Amino acid sequence: MDTEDFTKQSILADQFLRQRLRAFSRRLLSEREAQLATRQYNLESGIPLEEFFRSELAELLRPYVVDVGHVVDSQGRSAGECDVVLLEPRLAPLLVAPSTPSSRRKFFAHEATYGVIEVKQSLTIGASDQRGRLIGEPKGTLWEACRKVFSYKQLRRAMPKWQDGATAEPIGIIVCYGTDLDCSTPEAQDRILRDFVAVNATVRPEHRVNALYVLEKFTMNWTKKGAGPEIFDNLQHCSEWGGDLFASMQATGADTMHHFFLQLWDLLTRTRLVPPNLLRDYGGASLKGIDLRSMRFPALVE
Repeated sequence: MDTEDFTKQSILADQFLRQRLRAFSRRLLSEREAQLATRQYNLESGIPLEEFFRSELAELLRPYVVDVGHVVDSQGRSAGECDVVLLEPRLAPLLVAPSTPSSRRKFFAHEATYGVIEVKQSLTIGASDQRGRLIGEPKGTLWEACRKVFSYKQLRRAMPKWQDGATAEPIGIIVCYGTDLDCSTPEAQDRILRDFVAVNATVRPEHRVNALYVLEKFTMNWTKKGAGPEIFDNLQHCSEWGGDLFASMQATGADTMHHFFLQLWDLLTRTRLVPPNLLRDYGGASLKGIDLRSMRFPALVE
């Protein structure tokens, strides 16, 4: 195959991926409409939507594993139940086995997880005032989802220094099926951005949400000032930049899931995990050994 043919195939592959992810987005939205239409009867549309998103995402992210459950660190702290956990099961066993195969009561060692994704039916805001300052009693699904990501990222974890751009920093992303907010005017966009910035300003840069996605609407990322006056470069982790941070919103429309997939895959391939010391940090320290030197076996006595 010559260079020209390969270029053509490369373009076709990109188009295929884009179309596949658009279909993925349409399936998610169709499921949301179905759940909302029957919510008055089953009263729990939230969990089915999380499960549908998780099963669809698992097909896209192979060989990475997608699951649901609790993430626990070596100090016994937990972030609570996370909607989507991205993990490497070969690094650590389940700390607590579920009672049934379908049970959500699973517990994962923090070191074996790449990150989490919080899934919300609808994006709502209400954490900041008109000036972008956090109010006394924040509310809204954005506030709830961000707090869950913060609690996960604040768990204790070994963070070795990797080379060649690799990192051990955990991932935290929010995906919303939709929103009733008007995202078409600069004023409305500014209001959402201010809420996002105000909530994330409550934690250190390494604990902040990596990105926010609203299906068929927009993508929100962190950026830094680029080479030119109107140029901004996207950041994957806030802690990778020591200068001023900016929140950037893009109207990604039908390609929102395309942006999500590309960013998430880049984060996953850059994240290097290390196995936890299970004997020392996850229960082994409670074992009481016997000093063989005190037992005076003949074979052990010179």
